[in-house]
Amino acid sequence: MRGRDRAVGAGRGWSRGGAAALVAAVLAVLLAAAALTAPPARAAGQLDEAAAALADGPGVWVADGYEGASDEAVALMNARYARAETPIRVALVTEDIGRDDSAAERLASAVGEPGVYIVRSEVDTPLSDLPETWEAAAVTAAGVSMDDLLDEELARAGIGTGDFLLSLPDALDGDLRPWVASTTGEEPVFVDPAVEEAFPHIGASVITGAFVGAPEIRVAVVSGLGGDDEAARSSMLDDLPPDGAAVLLRWDGTYFAPSVVAGSALPFDNADLEGVVGGTGGTDVPAGEVVERLELLAATVGRDPLDLARGTLADGGVFVHPGISDGRTTYEELIDYQERLAEWHPWLRVAFLPEEVLELRMGDEMPATGPGLAELLSIDGTDTAVYLVSPYDGGRITDLSLTGSTGFVEEARWTQDGDPFIKGTLDELLTVVAAEDSPDGPGGVAFDVDWAGLLPYLLAVACVLVFWFALAVAARASRPKRRRRAVERSRSRLAALTAAEAAREREQARAAALAWREELVSLGDDLADLPEPAGGSRLEYVQRMRAEYERLLAAEEDTLTRDEVGLVRTDARRLRRRLDSWRGSAGGDDRHAPADSR
Repeated sequence: MRGRDRAVGAGRGWSRGGAAALVAAVLAVLLAAAALTAPPARAAGQLDEAAAALADGPGVWVADGYEGASDEAVALMNARYARAETPIRVALVTEDIGRDDSAAERLASAVGEPGVYIVRSEVDTPLSDLPETWEAAAVTAAGVSMDDLLDEELARAGIGTGDFLLSLPDALDGDLRPWVASTTGEEPVFVDPAVEEAFPHIGASVITGAFVGAPEIRVAVVSGLGGDDEAARSSMLDDLPPDGAAVLLRWDGTYFAPSVVAGSALPFDNADLEGVVGGTGGTDVPAGEVVERLELLAATVGRDPLDLARGTLADGGVFVHPGISDGRTTYEELIDYQERLAEWHPWLRVAFLPEEVLELRMGDEMPATGPGLAELLSIDGTDTAVYLVSPYDGGRITDLSLTGSTGFVEEARWTQDGDPFIKGTLDELLTVVAAEDSPDGPGGVAFDVDWAGLLPYLLAVACVLVFWFALAVAARASRPKRRRRAVERSRSRLAALTAAEAAREREQARAAALAWREELVSLGDDLADLPEPAGGSRLEYVQRMRAEYERLLAAEEDTLTRDEVGLVRTDARRLRRRLDSWRGSAGGDDRHAPADSR
């Protein structure tokens, strides 16, 4: 047989030396390809390191370079596993672990303790911008099966349903759900001890303090809940007051995802309140902003931010709504600004208020431009500045309303053109009020001039300036411009993400858009069914609503992030309120057609 093989080989023109050279060449190519495509061969080393680290007890071991879990999520997992009845050990590695559960079984064998073992791998591949991932699991704890883990992982497959690695302890032990249900009792606020350990600023007493003067708001802030989502939410709703609300916040990868239920008597629906807590996308509550977002909820269903500002500013000063933070201005600095402004201009009133909350509360009655908001806070015409702030954009100032003396208004309007945050704006405002000595009474900045001789000229100039100023503020304050700025900021944040993070954001945006698509279609059907007015302003108003709907359809098709989906949803619900108001009016006559709120 060997001779026949050689004869055949010789007949094809192959020599033994040539064959050896060819084999060597092929092996070299294969080895080079393997070197390019295969990950570094250190899987066993990582599992050994994980086993050594986890031998001391339940927790998480993370390999260098693993990007699929944030530091906050790891801190939460360690805090949660330390309190769980069922021991859970997790290894997050950057090496190929195969396509079976053998890696978790090896980890369990190396540690040698009963419990649940999970190994997640994350491996870069030249064929995709996203890492290739796999999960292996092993169970050696009594009373726990692999089916239990599979059921819980499937329950966490949706958007905003939580993190499997954090919901698993409650799914196995059922230790958090009774506490969530207890919010219907004497203590309406519950914070998971693991959350308090990982984020010390989130405490039940702090949250309770945010709700002073508000109707009953029930809150549960948890690392994760196992089992059925609807059952967890429903457990918070027994005897919920008609003017109250219930909020469930649970960790979902890199932030807390909110689920909000509005009381039956509130003029807002669940989605409205989820937008207040979760931002424009309705889904994101960063850990550092949990208390502020709940303050915004209290401002929506409870005490009006304008009333709160009036009371605080009765004698002048600076008011920053507690639901607002720019992440750079400290409480001590605000006290210092207050004292310095009082020294130079004791009658000045300055307020920083949450734009989205005011828009939701006031609807079409919210002054869109000019001095309207400032006049609501001003007393006897004193100098007043109201800055509208977007709480969901790092505390960025979006608009400005001024009233008072001409000198103050003309100078203070430029404070919006500098640093768009609280601290920088107050610095700018200080330069305005310190430029001249304060007057002897209310009325604004004093000027040492011959008022009687210059009065006719000043009046003429003031009229022109006020006219152009109104036009400029109107342009800045228009919803379309604010909307464009928000989309631009959202696209900039998307561009700054890693490829994996950007793909996840786009996927979640698609899911969020699909979740409310039926609502958008229903709005279009209702607009199409409107009787055609005979003409005049009634016809024009219906045409504007339909044109706005067409814009929403185009914008919805173009969304790339959850924030953009939230913007479209907010505008759609604003349009829905306008439509319902129109249909509910007495025959839809001219006096019931509100001004265009675009």
